[in-house]
Amino acid sequence: IDSTVGFETAVQEFNQVIADYESLTDKNFVVQELAAESYARLGFIYTQLEDIDQAILAYQEAANLLKERPERQKLYQDNVEQLRATGTITRCDG
Repeated sequence: IDSTVGFETAVQEFNQVIADYESLTDKNFVVQELAAESYARLGFIYTQLEDIDQAILAYQEAANLLKERPERQKLYQDNVEQLRATGTITRCDG
């Protein structure tokens, strides 16, 4: 069984939230935060699929979007560093 099948719908929905955010002409903080959390969820999915490079990119994007939420930003930046060092994470949510 292909392990990606269970994640396909979630990945599509998270990517839609990100696309909706990126298409806004006036950036909205609430939608920005939703996009950041969508990136983080994608990072978790990619970690489960053992696609560490994509997980790192997704968590880094989440961290980049969360400048207004430093505690969340730190969590996702820590995930990036942990993935780079060990290829896995111990926490995915705060």
